[in-house]
Amino acid sequence: MGWVVRTADGAAHAMDILDAASRPPAVAICDVMMPRVDGLELARRMCARIDGLCVIFISGHLTDVSWWPDDLREHRFLAKPFENAQLVAAVSEATGGCVSG
Repeated sequence: MGWVVRTADGAAHAMDILDAASRPPAVAICDVMMPRVDGLELARRMCARIDGLCVIFISGHLTDVSWWPDDLREHRFLAKPFENAQLVAAVSEATGGCVSG
């Protein structure tokens, strides 16, 4: 799709990438279940630094997001497994601006 993608092996690495970036990312894709710092907390930390950051949460363990925290409800969620086309659509939607402030 021509997007520049950076990968991280955990929350600390993701924050290091964020700190070193010349431009903030338009979208972050976070697995909900991660060691040490989960994807929800990572998203909160990134959104605190980047106003309007769009986050796409992914998980192979969750299908029901009815319990989702209020401060993260505007972000997109994809249950694993998902098709590439679903991820492309979610990223395309997010780059169009899914969260304000």
